Amino acid sequence: MRTIMPATSPTRKRNHASPNRPLGAPAGYRELRAFLPDRMQRQLALGVTENTIIAWDAGRAQRVRREHSEKVATVLHACEQIRPFFSSASGVGTFLFTPQLVLDNYEPYGLLRLRGQLGAAMLAQLVENAARIASALREQLAIQAVLGDDSAWDAIRAGLSDSARKHLEQSEAKATAARTQRGSRDMLS
Repeated sequence: MRTIMPATSPTRKRNHASPNRPLGAPAGYRELRAFLPDRMQRQLALGVTENTIIAWDAGRAQRVRREHSEKVATVLHACEQIRPFFSSASGVGTFLFTPQLVLDNYEPYGLLRLRGQLGAAMLAQLVENAARIASALREQLAIQAVLGDDSAWDAIRAGLSDSARKHLEQSEAKATAARTQRGSRDMLS
């Protein structure tokens, strides 16, 4: 005679979802896709398999592990913290996967995988410090540009929009005209 075990038996798992367990993908995964649009980027940053990413992208994951939810939350938090320093959300992803000299040419996403929340805090501090240094460097280049250093003008132009570049060229033309008008008395030329 066969014994049929009830569905709630401790030796059998239930196949239906509990209301407390998220299905489809971890919380925040959809938002993370804006920062990491490439599937391979998400896979590497989160340290999960390609099949997991495919299931999350399709919204058909049957279960989501707590450790995966924590990884998504950590990477998303880090991306949101450094987003103000980049021109676009996908620029954050590009940064995370570009070797950085300050990290001995390792990619920043490694900090998130190795250190979790601590890595996210370290990454935010790294980006903030780099932005502060870049701002000071831009000020220094602006001062050098005023003094007539053509390479500094070129560096400033590289980061300007077309309208700002046109305005800068007009200002430069006026400055050149003023210098020629003053002749050799101008100590800055």
